[in-house]
Amino acid sequence: MRFLLLIAAAGCLLLGGCGSGGDEAPSEPETWAQNASFGAISVDPGGDQPKIEPPNSPPPEQLQSRDLKVGSGTVARRGDEVFVYYVGVEYRSGQVMARTWLPRKPLIFRLGSGGWDETWEEGIEGMRAGGLRELVVPEAFPNGPTLDFVVKLVRVG
Repeated sequence: MRFLLLIAAAGCLLLGGCGSGGDEAPSEPETWAQNASFGAISVDPGGDQPKIEPPNSPPPEQLQSRDLKVGSGTVARRGDEVFVYYVGVEYRSGQVMARTWLPRKPLIFRLGSGGWDETWEEGIEGMRAGGLRELVVPEAFPNGPTLDFVVKLVRVG
C-alpha cells in the first residue's frame, strides 16, 4: 500500500517552472562522508538533485535520520502542511526509486494525516524549513527494499 501511495504521489506531481536564478559563480558540491547506515551524499548548491552513494553496511532495522543542513525557518510539526523535495534510492544499489526535485513542483502533504508513509513523516517532523535531511527508511514498501532519501523541506504552511 505504501508503495502505491509513493508512486501515486510522485505521479501526481506536475513539472514546474522552478529554477535557480542569479549570476553567481557555481559553487562546488557539498559532500557528506558515509558512516554507519548512511551513504555518501553530494549536493550541488545550484539546486541539482542530490547524489546518494550506497553505504557498505547492512540496512538498518529502524528509521535512521541525520541533518545535512539545519534550516532556519518554521519547525514542521504534526498537523502542519509541508512542502518537500526528495530523492529516494534503493539502499544497496543506489538506483533512484522515487523523486521530486527541481524543476518539478514539491510534494505537499499534511504531517500525520495518514496520507503518506508514517515512518517517512516521522523523519520529517521536527525539521526546519530550509533544512536538508537524510532518511534511511527500512522496507519503505511492504516487503520491499530499504530506501535512502534526501529530503529538502521548502516550506511549512
